[in-house]
Amino acid sequence: LYWHRSGQGWQEEAKVLDYIEKQGKEETQRQVIRPVKEGVWFRFRVRFTNLRDYELGALATALDLPKDCAHKLGMGKPLGLGSVHLHCEELRLINRADRYTKLLETDASGQATASWFTGESSGDISGFKKAFAAWLLGKDKNVTDPEVIWQVGRLRDLHRILRIEGKPADSQTRYLRIPDPYGINNQNEYSERHILPTPTQLGKAEANPLPEETKSLRYSTGALPPDPDPRLSILGKLLLKNEEDKEKPEK
Repeated sequence: LYWHRSGQGWQEEAKVLDYIEKQGKEETQRQVIRPVKEGVWFRFRVRFTNLRDYELGALATALDLPKDCAHKLGMGKPLGLGSVHLHCEELRLINRADRYTKLLETDASGQATASWFTGESSGDISGFKKAFAAWLLGKDKNVTDPEVIWQVGRLRDLHRILRIEGKPADSQTRYLRIPDPYGINNQNEYSERHILPTPTQLGKAEANPLPEETKSLRYSTGALPPDPDPRLSILGKLLLKNEEDKEKPEK
């Protein structure tokens, strides 16, 4: 998975490659791409066979995301490229039993026409998404809003990553830096990396500053660790406990 980013400055990568070439060193993993301009539309079809209602609903839910979300496709995703909106224009269903027991279409009077009968009909994508939501939540009653699943468990974190509206600042989702052999960057951020927050915690303001003993465990984005103690992670508690045990006088 990739966070949505602004995409600003992705061309700087090309400048780095040019610098490497000027040093007389060949980059074996280089791949040239030509990004599609913003606002370009493509159309495609997804074909499926023998899916239950909730299975088709799962497929529809994965493709037809909430309005504030978008998919990531193609190359350059870590740099902010490839953010796309998918929209289902039409759902066509085929009744196999009807298709192979009837030859020709019929008109309003019931008379056969010259058109072959295909058994196709239009379907309501929202109805199948509701069936999937009901199956996922384990409810026998009908679900009125299939979007409710995006507030459950891990799907809440997934929704936070897929959100393109209100996405985190680029500085919060960049890669950690490591030294490179060309002298462009000499910093190794992996050597003292911080504990990463969960997607739903990313970007939240730090309400309670951490005590001095746990500054090394501070979240790099300012997000808070999970409950029960909103100030300390489990690792932080273990480290503090070890320090407290050392300071206790021997009996």
